[in-house]
Amino acid sequence: MGSKAVDASELITAINFLEREHDQDGLWRQYVNLQLATSYPRLFEKIQLLIMLKAPSFNCVYQWRLEQEEKLRAKFQGLLTKGYKLMQKYRTKKRPVGSRFSHG
Repeated sequence: MGSKAVDASELITAINFLEREHDQDGLWRQYVNLQLATSYPRLFEKIQLLIMLKAPSFNCVYQWRLEQEEKLRAKFQGLLTKGYKLMQKYRTKKRPVGSRFSHG
């Protein structure tokens, strides 16, 4: 939040493992820097207030996330089951040769 673009000369040298191994040509760094210079300032201007939620520990955050995932799984299980059955029905349905893609 509030990050600013840097001078292009600061992007030449990779500063960590990820950049050294996966952004050797600096394309990602340049793209992010461009976004920080052009798109993000408009977004940052809209934010009037920041709130920090301080969790007791990383383990607690993990447990909260796990609880959230379990609740979502239970809530949408029926929908997922219906979708899966529909997908299975479609996959096993016999179709004429050449009818893989619909044209209309």
